Amino acid sequence: MAFRSHHPIRRETAKMEIIEVLRKAGGIATFEHLDSAIQGFSGSLWFHHEHLNCVLWKIDHNHAVALSGLLTTGIIRIEPAATTDYSSDKMATYVENGSPVAMPIADAAGVYSEPHWLPSKLILEIKEL
Repeated sequence: MAFRSHHPIRRETAKMEIIEVLRKAGGIATFEHLDSAIQGFSGSLWFHHEHLNCVLWKIDHNHAVALSGLLTTGIIRIEPAATTDYSSDKMATYVENGSPVAMPIADAAGVYSEPHWLPSKLILEIKEL
């Protein structure tokens, strides 16, 4: 997923916010964690990786650009998360009422005929930048 930003300073700030949250979390964080730690992280863009109908989160443009760049350069990677990686009270709510992006929850990464939310975690691959 490639994005262009007309605001390189905001994109750089968004990148550093994501890296800082990952560092503070021991190198692994869910999208839910990023959303609660970074003001303005959530937005209107469906962010997906590899499988088009596996949506990871709805994020704002600058964070989408930053995440795309971090993924492309190998600084971070994304893996499917276990339901235990998300807070149990929120995951129970997601299972009962639907995902945080208002779509069915995917059982695994793969091809779906309609969009599904894939609970995912980000892993910081390069510790020293």
